Amino acid sequence: QWKIMAKVSRIWETLDYITNEVRSLDMMLIDKHGHQIHAKVDKTLMNKFQHQIVENEIYSLDRFSLSKSKNKYNVTLGEYVINFNWHTSIKPLRIKDMNFPEHAFSFVNFDQIPTKIDNKHLIAR
Repeated sequence: QWKIMAKVSRIWETLDYITNEVRSLDMMLIDKHGHQIHAKVDKTLMNKFQHQIVENEIYSLDRFSLSKSKNKYNVTLGEYVINFNWHTSIKPLRIKDMNFPEHAFSFVNFDQIPTKIDNKHLIAR
């Protein structure tokens, strides 16, 4: 049983670029140590979760699954994605003094950019 406490750093809808239909609700979660993980709510569950989740809020999250990312481009360095399911519980925590970072960044020197051409991440390694 997985359980985490994290801040929703970013939230967006992922589109199918052929049909222009929404495929999922995606989030970048960040813990108080600055570790990030990608989280996904499939379109079949969006009605259940999309109104419960607000960017920049801190949540307790449990009863979800983890899987290896199958995306062509990953949004974090981690290879795993949190997948919401029907039993996932997400509860807002009314804590403002937890010192969660707002964002986490991975920078690369300009001279290293040519080595990133075939990188499957949207971020630098």
